[in-house]
Amino acid sequence: MLVEFLVTTATQVPEGTPEDEVRDLRRREAARAHELAISKQLLRLWRAPSRPGESRTLGLFSAEKDTAVASLLSSMPLRS
Repeated sequence: MLVEFLVTTATQVPEGTPEDEVRDLRRREAARAHELAISKQLLRLWRAPSRPGESRTLGLFSAEKDTAVASLLSSMPLRS
């Protein structure tokens, strides 16, 4: 049986990080989210209000158990 998990993430870009690195990481993050959406493991993704230099999202994931969700989340570039 699949269970849905609502996950909140907040990411802060360290001051001085080159903008091209930030763009590349966001591109890879979006690509991985797309892969998870196609496989129906990421059901919805929302961008939440955030402060300058911060990125916040809410994601609705589907998995068989919480350890599977932890594995999905660790596959995201921002968590690597």
